[in-house]
Amino acid sequence: MKKLPLSKSSFQRIIEEGYIYVDRTKEMYDLINYSSYVFLSRPRRFGKSLLISTLEAFFQGKKKLFKGLWIEDKVEWKEYPVIRIDFGDILYKNLDVFEEQMSIVVEKYEKLYEISTLSSHYAGKIRELILGIYEKTGKEVVILIDEYDAPIARHITDLALATEYQNSLRDFYSILKARNNEIKFVFLTGISKFAKMSIFSVINLMKDVSLLKQFNSIVGFTSEDLRTYFKPYIHQFAQQEGITENELLGNMAHWYNGYSWDGKNKVFNPFSIVNVFKDLKFKNYWFETGTPTILMKLIKAYVSVT
Repeated sequence: MKKLPLSKSSFQRIIEEGYIYVDRTKEMYDLINYSSYVFLSRPRRFGKSLLISTLEAFFQGKKKLFKGLWIEDKVEWKEYPVIRIDFGDILYKNLDVFEEQMSIVVEKYEKLYEISTLSSHYAGKIRELILGIYEKTGKEVVILIDEYDAPIARHITDLALATEYQNSLRDFYSILKARNNEIKFVFLTGISKFAKMSIFSVINLMKDVSLLKQFNSIVGFTSEDLRTYFKPYIHQFAQQEGITENELLGNMAHWYNGYSWDGKNKVFNPFSIVNVFKDLKFKNYWFETGTPTILMKLIKAYVSVT
């Protein structure tokens, strides 16, 4: 039995340390070829960070990690410089702290590629960094951004502060559009799409694939995935419960198979599946840790007003 990837979002660690990896490289290949600027919205704890990590390894040309996966022999492997930004890991005490932390992120890549930037603001640093990497390596740059909406979502009930973050981020995202000649691929994930945040008007090249049928299961597990990758765990759990494997799968579908982004095909929540096989116990795993803070804040704000 391969190990369960509980709280594991690093593709490289999952592969090298022998954890279960549900192959999503076919969907990833389709995503890359769909558009150069892509946005995907999914709930928390649904595998977005693992997808980001897999894309990072792919664009870094780490072919050995993809041995036996769908994409292994489907592409000509090349290495590209990758800038990865996770807004969930950046402090948001106030705008000054946020912009300082963003500058530190840029400085990490300055050291990596031995490039110096002159701008004092992080957005200007990003512009210089992208151009500098392109000129130094002769290769287009890949930009991977996780939790793009975190700075706004965390302050959604403080309109003035949320607007400050919005204006700051608008400068950042406008640079990604302006530097499209030096960019290979841009991928953004988040739990929501702020239609009026100006990101999607600033980057009018951005394609939202969140509700497209071909990407319904790019994260999450299908029923076939459970039978293919988790068969030993299904057998173990069914034996414990004293029921057939089909009966167990029916119970699991009742608990965790309520997600669909094309309106037809459902997927299981991966966080819940990994936890239920770990504990061999049905429980509301996602709700306990993945409840969207933005939703709860908005509900409380609405209730207080009404």
